[in-house]
Amino acid sequence: MRQVADEAEAVLGRHSDTALYLDESSFVKKGDASVGVKRQYCGRVGKLENCQVGVFLSLGAGTKVAAVDFRLFLPEEWAQDTARCAKAKVPEAHRRHLTKTELALEMVKQAKARGSTHRWIGGDEVYGNNHAFTNALEDLGDVFLMDVARTMRVWTEDPTPAVPVATGPKGRGRKAQKPRAQTPGAALTVAALTEARF
Repeated sequence: MRQVADEAEAVLGRHSDTALYLDESSFVKKGDASVGVKRQYCGRVGKLENCQVGVFLSLGAGTKVAAVDFRLFLPEEWAQDTARCAKAKVPEAHRRHLTKTELALEMVKQAKARGSTHRWIGGDEVYGNNHAFTNALEDLGDVFLMDVARTMRVWTEDPTPAVPVATGPKGRGRKAQKPRAQTPGAALTVAALTEARF
């Protein structure tokens, strides 16, 4: 994969529209011997099915795209079952459960370490709805464009979040720890925002 990623970077890198794309795919399986197989959501058939799930990272520019990395999703029950992992020959270093967004972030970090010249990162709502993931991308200095659920709430102006100051008598009640929006006005759903704008 390192060689493929380097060759893809040589052809698709350093363009104004060079981007990394994240997506997952599933592979329907019978039985329970294939690594990571379990009854889980299978995008290929659009329902719960016995399958494996992989998370993929591609590099693209214009209409050209190439897969540059991938990770097999290992469900928690697999990671905790040493005998099953040993029988399926899962290397010990890979016997760990990571969420799909954690696998995606690991691949983005590795792409950056390889010297990827992507300008932005794209993904569907599995990644766009995960605030920990998008915050981590922001911390890395990446620009991203992700799908989000139409029910996600957003602000059209910076809500300037801050932890509220305690107003009750000293020593009474629990101290606030979560930031709250300080600007007036409620957040809108993405659906309401798009209806208002378009």
